[in-house]
Amino acid sequence: MHGLRAFLYRRAVQEAPLDSCSPDAPSARARQVCASTSVLMILFSSSAIAISLAFQGLLNVHYAVVFAPACFLGSLLGARRR
Repeated sequence: MHGLRAFLYRRAVQEAPLDSCSPDAPSARARQVCASTSVLMILFSSSAIAISLAFQGLLNVHYAVVFAPACFLGSLLGARRR
């Protein structure tokens, strides 16, 4: 199994593109793609956690009703200031 794992790792490293999240990213567009991908992953994971907690009955709906719009407005204001 170790040989297969090493082979797959070497192949992934060879095919990996330049890290667009590094400070030496080739362009502003690459940094923008990196940032938007990161935000999408944060949105996906936080939504999955919220849905999971809601199904388990552990989500305080009163807090969610207050904080969801506040977070949405904060993200809109933060995006416009950049």
